[in-house]
Amino acid sequence: MMNLYLNPHLFFLIKDGVMIVWDAKNHKQLEIEDIYIQRLKEVSKTPSVDSLSPIDQDLISEGLIQLESYDEIVWEWDDLSRIYHTGVQDIDGGVYLSEEMWVNEYMNLCDDIKEDLQTLYYSREGDQVALPDPNLSKMENMSLWKSLKQRKTSRCFNGQSVTLEELSTLLFASFGLIHGSWDELASKGFEEIGYRRSSPSGGAVHPVEAYVFVFNVEGIVPGVYHYNVKGHFLTRLSTQISHDELQQSLCGQF
Repeated sequence: MMNLYLNPHLFFLIKDGVMIVWDAKNHKQLEIEDIYIQRLKEVSKTPSVDSLSPIDQDLISEGLIQLESYDEIVWEWDDLSRIYHTGVQDIDGGVYLSEEMWVNEYMNLCDDIKEDLQTLYYSREGDQVALPDPNLSKMENMSLWKSLKQRKTSRCFNGQSVTLEELSTLLFASFGLIHGSWDELASKGFEEIGYRRSSPSGGAVHPVEAYVFVFNVEGIVPGVYHYNVKGHFLTRLSTQISHDELQQSLCGQF
């Protein structure tokens, strides 16, 4: 008598009339026939067997079941969260590599993705709104500690308009090219593909775009705008905007 143990990281997906079994931990997907699905259901309910059938051996070879128990999973959230958190982990579990091997891995990755990064700056079609140069004097005169202490979230507004210069400064400081060109890369013979903001980003690719909901800014028609990082201007996407719709999109917050 022996016990079979069902891989606890499996989930199933029906796609184009085909049943797919997905091993979230090992990032492996397999098309699976009904007879194997039925056997997995039996193993989950009655794991003890006298001998291994050919179907059992197939399932073992694909890592869907095994003869040894799996490590206990301590998880207090829902199963969907577990599938996500397991599925985005490294398959090798953080295998040790030498410094040279890490460098080679990174360089190979850069070669693979550099063509996709030629269009690093994202633009939207629409009427452009020019922004004045940012006024950084207030930021230059404030210490990091003071800015951290004074930072707070407020949902109580006094109704006063934000100036165009203030909006320009906020956008530039948060999303703009505050470091300018990346001269040190060019000096070492590297291509200048990424760019730097005030916040870090892996590979300097910054896959986050700034969309601005304007209600009360001097000189700008209320609406939804996209901030163009490279050109430091706004592109108007829509003038259809309401406080109620914004509140709904923010799960009731505003």
